[in-house]
Amino acid sequence: PVSCGDPYGTHLDLGTKGILNRKNAPGVFRDNESKHDISVAGAGQSLNLQNESPWPQHPDSTLPPFKQFHHQGDAGVDLSCMAKARRQLTAHGYPDAGAVVVTDEDGRRSLLEHFWRGNYNQPMLDFFDSQL
Repeated sequence: PVSCGDPYGTHLDLGTKGILNRKNAPGVFRDNESKHDISVAGAGQSLNLQNESPWPQHPDSTLPPFKQFHHQGDAGVDLSCMAKARRQLTAHGYPDAGAVVVTDEDGRRSLLEHFWRGNYNQPMLDFFDSQL
């Protein structure tokens, strides 16, 4: 599966409009621990995970590896949320195939950095090819 969300560590707050304010974006996602909008810098830097939703148990099964793609300047989903998802996935036995994190020298955050980037294409194709 390809996803940008963390279904175990976030929840949708329908009472708050997001920065996009679109009909198909009915609210904002909040981190279950920090309660911050996941676009806020550091939103996913929770030390305890007591509010995580329960993860499914997979006894005696081989779990698929995962690979993450992110831009450090993503103003839609903070990099700390990606790190939290990685920590949780590996804690539950999913093999980490490494992350592709794009960096820019200016260090500014922008919603434009949330969208798919061309330099993700080949690493993603290589990842899927390695799973055959």
